Amino acid sequence: MLGGLPQEQERGLGGWQAEAPVLAELFGLVSASLAAMAVVAGGLEVNQAAIAANLEASGLDAEIGESVAIVNALLASLRRS
Repeated sequence: MLGGLPQEQERGLGGWQAEAPVLAELFGLVSASLAAMAVVAGGLEVNQAAIAANLEASGLDAEIGESVAIVNALLASLRRS
């Protein structure tokens, strides 16, 4: 990716060709990552009872738009651990 730096006046024209191999590798890695995540996402199961119990235990009410408070509380608990 260093070939794409904006010093075109110091190099020959056509510096864009330096990115071609890197972009090809990047697309391959993204494709493999997406394929792996498709398998993971396909195996996810939602346990509504557990979600409801966790929300009740948190003392927050998801029905009235407290999602930001829920996420912030989760992040705070993760930072402490």
